[in-house]
Amino acid sequence: MIFDIERGFAVRITENKLRSVISNVIREMSYDMLGHSAGAEAYAGMGGVNVYASNPDLMSRAQACMNMDASSLVAMCAKICKANSSMAQHCVNLCEAVLCMGNMNGCCECLECICECERCCEICKRCCKC
Repeated sequence: MIFDIERGFAVRITENKLRSVISNVIREMSYDMLGHSAGAEAYAGMGGVNVYASNPDLMSRAQACMNMDASSLVAMCAKICKANSSMAQHCVNLCEAVLCMGNMNGCCECLECICECERCCEICKRCCKC
């Protein structure tokens, strides 16, 4: 279930529809639309230093996500959202960080939130094979 802000109530969404929405968001995003014309490196955080380096488990998952192809990442996010619909925004942000910006810190930030949910963390580990 996902909360539909326009209608003001929760609606069911199929996995295929969720995949479609995530794919469309990724396809429509560009640095200019987001005001990121400075390039991905400007958004690495802390002057490009990886602020999550002290968490090897999270870094391992993030590196696996950074190496995933788009369809695998979207499939993982669809499974996560199916398990816990409150993770939808984190999944969209994860796809943006990985696929649009190549931002490891952004990826870690999203995974940190996603992995707070035990079911979602297990899905992530299975999909990332880490």
